[in-house]
Amino acid sequence: MVMNLDKEYIERVKPDIVVTETIERFMPVLQTDEFRLEEFARDRLKEYKSRYNYK
Repeated sequence: MVMNLDKEYIERVKPDIVVTETIERFMPVLQTDEFRLEEFARDRLKEYKSRYNYK
């Protein structure tokens, strides 16, 4: 099973527990272990700013 975890982030933050939920049957494309939370957030913010002309 493929988990969508940012392992580098988890190692850096060192949480006591990590809770995940998978709902692959509703996902058109499954993620890989190459997911990076901070990169994803940065890209989404850039997309949002571009879409709504936010500076």
